[in-house]
Amino acid sequence: MGHEVRQLWYSALEAELDWREKHWGCKYAYNTTLRSESPRCLKYTFGTPWAPPYTLLKNIAPNWPSLTFHGCFSEETGWFGEFLIKGSQERSRDAVHSCQAEGDPPDDCRFAPEEVEEFSQGIL
Repeated sequence: MGHEVRQLWYSALEAELDWREKHWGCKYAYNTTLRSESPRCLKYTFGTPWAPPYTLLKNIAPNWPSLTFHGCFSEETGWFGEFLIKGSQERSRDAVHSCQAEGDPPDDCRFAPEEVEEFSQGIL
């Protein structure tokens, strides 16, 4: 009986993780922290295995057309990327950072603050 229950639990867990990957673009998030808050911006950091929740944000952004979702991500092999999503509009870039270090991508590889603002205002 215990083996059957365990198999059923693992099957349900696998189905849930597969659903999340399909609808969110990642299986789960961990270490979620609100880093800063202002009237115009909430900044969170969190970890995910393999990819950011791009699919989730792309799917929910049209429900809040006045919001801009700006995401930056990096992984330990040096690959990183960044995206902007507002309504049904999106812009992204990715690259490999030569130092192969985990952490934020170098400043010269990020969208400039003016680019983010112009995208948010619908100028780009």
